[in-house]
Amino acid sequence: MYFDLAGVSGSGIGVDAMREFDNQNLLLMLENQFAGINRFRIVTRDDDAISKEQQLILQQQGVATAAKRAEVKALIPDFVVKIDSLRTLKTEGAITDWADYTLELTTGVINPQTREKLSHPNLGKIRVKSEDVRDRSELKFTTVSGRYAAGFHFDQSAHVNAVLSDMGSRGIDILLTRMLSEMPATAQVLGIKGNKISLDRGQNAGVLPNETMIIFSYEAGFVEPLGVANVNPSRSSANGEIIRWKDSDAADDVKNKAENGIYRPSNGAKIFAVSVGTPADFLENRT
Repeated sequence: MYFDLAGVSGSGIGVDAMREFDNQNLLLMLENQFAGINRFRIVTRDDDAISKEQQLILQQQGVATAAKRAEVKALIPDFVVKIDSLRTLKTEGAITDWADYTLELTTGVINPQTREKLSHPNLGKIRVKSEDVRDRSELKFTTVSGRYAAGFHFDQSAHVNAVLSDMGSRGIDILLTRMLSEMPATAQVLGIKGNKISLDRGQNAGVLPNETMIIFSYEAGFVEPLGVANVNPSRSSANGEIIRWKDSDAADDVKNKAENGIYRPSNGAKIFAVSVGTPADFLENRT
């Protein structure tokens, strides 16, 4: 993942402070949010941290240990997520005014081997406004003869960066939820007992707590939806409950068999579970 174009749009007071925002902070925030989901592995671009760690190993454990560790090959990314950002500032030019910031993140996914720009996953454009993360009254300021007098410090990069960082964090949260929707978790249903189901995958395959999953059977190339389940994972498996059965003969057949014991697919039929969207409380619990 990397940020490429970092555009700044606007004129007048406060624009210079906005230009000083460093996209590297957004990049590290982006990597940290995406890491640990297990649906994808993140190859970091934090070269400074890697370089410092390598130097520390060299100093503490010597050349031989450092050389041995260097034999381990670095991961080569299957996909590159490229993000362009545009920051804008709008003010009315009045004595008492508000600083209205906008952050746009435009994403593209590239296959680095073929150089193809991919249509999937489609993460699109994300637009975050300062009013999404701060009460507008916090960005109110007063100027005298075109210079800052009181209120929000639109002319100081530390204050502006704090607002843009909050906007960036919100944009990354939206980006993560889109990625989870575009790249769902999948698992095979091992058995169904009543409304209870067991899956062969869990956190190791990116199944999230309180995940909503579509349950469907697959046989001879045909897909038949059976119901919707709420699932909670352990490390390498998951258990859940079907909260809604589909009104169909296929679903009724499975439901009836599961009421009399443990139903296990047989004769070439398989039942799968695929996640839908992102759990409502995922970001709240994660942060």
